[in-house]
Amino acid sequence: MEERFRALVLRSLEIVREKLDRPAAQIPDQLVMRSLELSSRALGYGARLDQAAVQVSVENHLEILSDNLVMLLQRKIAEAG
Repeated sequence: MEERFRALVLRSLEIVREKLDRPAAQIPDQLVMRSLELSSRALGYGARLDQAAVQVSVENHLEILSDNLVMLLQRKIAEAG
């Protein structure tokens, strides 16, 4: 299975390389950007996500949503009363 996966990766790289060898005007922007993203990540470039920062962000987002929900409920109660 690993051998097949490796062959698939190699063939895919060959095809992408052929497409990227065309003149720049003939290469779709999406292909260029995705190739850059994946290859730079494979080489270890780019920002690393800090799990703690992501967790804090999610908690802050949930707190804001809960505050919005409370305000919405208070407004609906006031409108009904």
